Amino acid sequence: MCIRDRLGDAAAHRADTLITAGALGSHHVLATATHGARFGFRVHACLSPQPWTSHVEANLRCDLAAGAVLHRIPHVALAPPVMTAIALSERRHGRVSYMIPHGGSSPIGTVGYVETAVELARQIDNGLMPEPDVIYVAMGSAATAVGLAIGLAASGLHIPVRAVRVTSRIVANRLRVKHLVYDTVRLLCGYDPRFPRIEEIATKLVQIVDSGTGYGAASDATRRATELAREDGVALDPTYTAPTVARLIDDAVRGETGRALYIHTLSSANLAPTLANAPDVPAWARAFADKAR
Repeated sequence: MCIRDRLGDAAAHRADTLITAGALGSHHVLATATHGARFGFRVHACLSPQPWTSHVEANLRCDLAAGAVLHRIPHVALAPPVMTAIALSERRHGRVSYMIPHGGSSPIGTVGYVETAVELARQIDNGLMPEPDVIYVAMGSAATAVGLAIGLAASGLHIPVRAVRVTSRIVANRLRVKHLVYDTVRLLCGYDPRFPRIEEIATKLVQIVDSGTGYGAASDATRRATELAREDGVALDPTYTAPTVARLIDDAVRGETGRALYIHTLSSANLAPTLANAPDVPAWARAFADKAR
């Protein structure tokens, strides 16, 4: 997902308000709130429940520090109508809204990881790294995995992208992958008619596997993955990256990976300066998080 491309598109549509959705501690919502505020956008975020952790608390406080307006929704499926209602309300106040889908998974938001895969292909061609047998990446709402698959297919690399699903099947499923692949390729062909029509190949490259844990829920496997990664200086979060590395480890033990490449999607931004002056979480937050259990 590429927040740069989405904000550029919002500005091109003369929007002054961003409306998006994610779970309570969503990384996507945090990125939208932070960078949206930086470029002068008013930001609304529709949040669905997820188990409470210190990581969720930190992200939520940073959302508030960025000035995001938070809206509670009991289930992710309610995000589209609530976002539409917010947009109508903003219009009545003379504002122009730009809606970003749950998790940022739109064709515009997918292009960033198409570029990532093309860069990876260049590194392989230049002998900077061996070609992997499989790529592991967290799957929240599909944009990262789809972007990688499109970029690989366009570069002539048929490397499976093992997308470790950490969210609900409602937002992460085969139909969603197929639609996002076709819509993104159509967008890229609009930019450049020479872009190859590799929809079927890219769709087949995405292999959806389950993490084995609920969204944001810790397990012995995720705790072990976090400890092993820490020994190599890699930080994992409990929602996306720890379940992904845990699944990679489990598959490797069973001999199902070959030479595996893990794409790390956790932001390296230091939140400490923001947290130092961030508001406390609202009184409703912990009780709302419990609804995910």
